[in-house]
Amino acid sequence: MKRQVLTLTLAAMAASASADDGWVSVGATRVVAPASPQVTQPSSPALPSQSVVAQLPVDNSGSGNLVSELLMQVEQMQNEIATLRGRLEEQGARLERMEREQQDRYLDLDGRVSSLMSASYADTGANKAPVTEASTPDVGKPSPADAYKSAMELVRAKKFTEAGAAFDSFAETYPEAPLLVNALYWSGEVNLVEGHLNVAEARFRRVMTDFASHTKAADATYKLGVTLHKAGKNAEARQVLQSVIDEYSGSADGTVALATSYLKKVPVE
Repeated sequence: MKRQVLTLTLAAMAASASADDGWVSVGATRVVAPASPQVTQPSSPALPSQSVVAQLPVDNSGSGNLVSELLMQVEQMQNEIATLRGRLEEQGARLERMEREQQDRYLDLDGRVSSLMSASYADTGANKAPVTEASTPDVGKPSPADAYKSAMELVRAKKFTEAGAAFDSFAETYPEAPLLVNALYWSGEVNLVEGHLNVAEARFRRVMTDFASHTKAADATYKLGVTLHKAGKNAEARQVLQSVIDEYSGSADGTVALATSYLKKVPVE
């Protein structure tokens, strides 16, 4: 009898304990969790919701990681900028080299054309005085072809001061020679290189105004715009360069391209 009472007492205590902690006792040997627990265990605090977590301050370790990442990005950008700068300098050096090579080829081509023109002019006998028994050739005076060739050789040798004087002398000595316009143009070129802007401007203007139909007119007009820009006459320089674009498109496209490119360098006033 006492044993039955003790058994019933223990069963009641177990049932009471199970009810207190939210567990349901099924039979005497199996315990299962309730479908909807209503009491939170003190030893397991509830986790905060996502909205609460988002409002929590970032700890020091997270901030340090962010700073490190930003520093890495800045370093990477600096490396990329240095690489781009190196490529830009390389491109600039290559462009300068190409411009020098183009100028050398232009000088060579112009010299060849001028030589052919002077040889043709010499063959016509237009520059030769009739030889008679009473007359003797003036051996001390060179032919226009030889004089122009000598001046061009000075240009190739980069003796620009001497070349300018030689071209001016040619223009004064042979005012009717077919190469007069070429001599005036190259006088402007070498004076521009030497920084004699007033002389260069005068030579280019003469070609542009007095020989507008000559093949050198487009180049002379373009170089006049360059000379005016170097002299600080930006408004007039822009006007002259624009005239190259307007007047010589389709007939001197290479010079038009140069004028279009150079026009971007001249500030608007």
